[in-house]
Amino acid sequence: MFRQVLRRLSTLPIVLVGVAIALFVSSQVLPTDVVRLIAGDSVTPELRAAIEARLGLDQPIWVQFWNYMGRLLRGDLGTSIRFQLPVSQLVADALPASLTLFGAAAVVAVLIAFPVGVLAARFRGSWFDVLSRGLVVVGISSPPFFLGLLAILWFGLYLGWFPVSGRGDPPDLYHLVLPALVLGFREAGSTTRVLRASILDELSSEQARAARARGMTRRYVLMKNGVRNGLIPAVTDFGTTMTELAGALILIEIVFGWPGIGNLLYIGVRWNDFPLVSGTVLFLVLYAVAANLIVDLLYGVIDPRLRG
Repeated sequence: MFRQVLRRLSTLPIVLVGVAIALFVSSQVLPTDVVRLIAGDSVTPELRAAIEARLGLDQPIWVQFWNYMGRLLRGDLGTSIRFQLPVSQLVADALPASLTLFGAAAVVAVLIAFPVGVLAARFRGSWFDVLSRGLVVVGISSPPFFLGLLAILWFGLYLGWFPVSGRGDPPDLYHLVLPALVLGFREAGSTTRVLRASILDELSSEQARAARARGMTRRYVLMKNGVRNGLIPAVTDFGTTMTELAGALILIEIVFGWPGIGNLLYIGVRWNDFPLVSGTVLFLVLYAVAANLIVDLLYGVIDPRLRG
């Protein structure tokens, strides 16, 4: 297990450097006038020259890239064009909100996917199985912003059960419920389907039939053979889902006005704020690597034979 952690961490610098290069190339290709964004349309030539000199935009591209990579190696994400504040400070301020939503959505996804997947396999062909498969299709096929808008319209405006925007001042769980439920419900769909199919495959295996022939109860065979062996592909899918959660998080934070990393990225894209976009994207890459690492560790917990 320790070697798995080292292997995953050893690839992190390569991934971050590749993402940083892609971000820098994108900033040079896109037709963006940073000076005009800062000073407005009526910027004078003297002011333009002063801003370009301050930002280093008057230097050759290779020098700009060298300075950009040097700042990243020092942990300096630059200064936001939109807010005129250090990007590291903006990310640090938004990080607790995103981590809270990440964690709450993951808990909701686990509480939905694993019990529903097991029960759907246990009562195959029943009304519960049919209903759960229908909800899975809705969760998988519906865009996150669409589910968010429906939740706001129904539970926020019509029923008035939950607030529809913000995090609360001070932050409270009441504002967290709706975005966490929407995000968790959507991400639970794929894992529920994989877990149900895996358990059914295990229950139809020769090992399960032999256990039943020896007089084992259906519940024992379900938990011993079906659930235990079916967890591995389900955890794999859940890890992929948690990695993809970063993309859905951006849309959910925009829809619900959640003050997190995804909302910062949206503002950075709207304002062509390259330092802000770069800092938030690098953080999301770190999250994806961490999610994959946790999944690798969970394999060893579920099945000790996979430790190595």
